[in-house]
Amino acid sequence: MKEGVASILVPVFNGSKYIKEFLDSVLLQTYRPLELLIADDCSKDRSFLLCKEWAEKNRDKGLDIICYKNEKNLGLSRNISRLAGKAVGEFLFIADQDDVWKENKVEFQLEYMRKNSDCMISLCDRSITNERLEIVEESNYGYFHYGISVMNFAEVIRHKGAYAANTMVVRSSHKDCIFRIPGDVIQQDTFITVMASRYGTIDFLYEPLLLYRIHENNLSGNFGAEFSKNILQCYRRYYKVGKRICKSNRTDGLILQRELLARFGVKLEDYKNAFLNIEVVPPFVYAWRRTWRDYRAGNIGIWREEKRKRV
Repeated sequence: MKEGVASILVPVFNGSKYIKEFLDSVLLQTYRPLELLIADDCSKDRSFLLCKEWAEKNRDKGLDIICYKNEKNLGLSRNISRLAGKAVGEFLFIADQDDVWKENKVEFQLEYMRKNSDCMISLCDRSITNERLEIVEESNYGYFHYGISVMNFAEVIRHKGAYAANTMVVRSSHKDCIFRIPGDVIQQDTFITVMASRYGTIDFLYEPLLLYRIHENNLSGNFGAEFSKNILQCYRRYYKVGKRICKSNRTDGLILQRELLARFGVKLEDYKNAFLNIEVVPPFVYAWRRTWRDYRAGNIGIWREEKRKRV
């Protein structure tokens, strides 16, 4: 581990449309020293070529860059684990290939981490944008009325919550345990947060430090109603969300139960938790319920501020 170094982990898969914008935003960061690790997971587009060209062009601009392509597709969990294993920094940032970081993101979060030695993960706020990076909501936390400040292990497992990986910085002191992510985990961000909370607190920073781009191919399918133009498009987005939730509810709780016992001797069932005995709702049922609710409320394509104006 190199003290003071911030390592940025960039798992890439079919990200050619937006990856250069993200990498350019890393280059503009006000903090140094930075280590940038890019791993293309056998993309079918030009992602690796673009990343390689960008790395060659910017190696002399204060970044220690490692860019490689996996020999076979590992999936997101294993790709993040592998990147973390190669990182040498004292702090680890996890990036999304289609976001854009504000220039002070790294500096702001590291300043907080240094002032709060008990904090294992800090999570910043993010601004929500459309494909063209036009901001539609300044604060993700504000939009959902989050009021969390600091959480310990018991609180983390009691709430399945807002642990977005692209907002995280993680201390690397226990990375061999925290980032040993089983390949079948669906919600990698939640798994990382739960494991890290055994070593310290999870802290929330109410400062939007990145632009969270919503587009058709987002992994999570977030903001189904807001970004849909009609009821069919809304259903499709919620169906994508439902598939991910369904898989997560079937597997992630059992994986956490197994891994917490093996790594820490902790029995998840001894705690009031949000991960076991969950009703598994089929994706089409989940999508229909949410779509119908939003359709009846007239919320499709409408953001909160616009809703206020209609009242």
